[in-house]
Amino acid sequence: TKTNSQTSVVRGGTTDYSIVVTNNGPAAVSGAVVTISVPSRFSVSAGDFPSSCALSGTPGAQTLSCTIEQFPLGSQMLEYSAKAASIGVSSSTASIALTRGICRST
Repeated sequence: TKTNSQTSVVRGGTTDYSIVVTNNGPAAVSGAVVTISVPSRFSVSAGDFPSSCALSGTPGAQTLSCTIEQFPLGSQMLEYSAKAASIGVSSSTASIALTRGICRST
């Protein structure tokens, strides 16, 4: 689940994003990576995201890659702040994948 703290942001203003990732089991996993595309009309700077994340790309095409080394059953939240670089409508996506460990389907 991805949410934004505001419905609109003026150019130069800042908003906070929250991404909730959930491990529904059947067991804990290690090495989960959450990839977040920063909305194209926003920019993220160093210090605006968790230390478990790495920022790549340039404003307008940035990606956060966040590693969850140990992901027990249940939910965890990742939060980051972004600054509006231009006006208009913008959207983004988030996905999660395992880089190691076992993933079983039931």
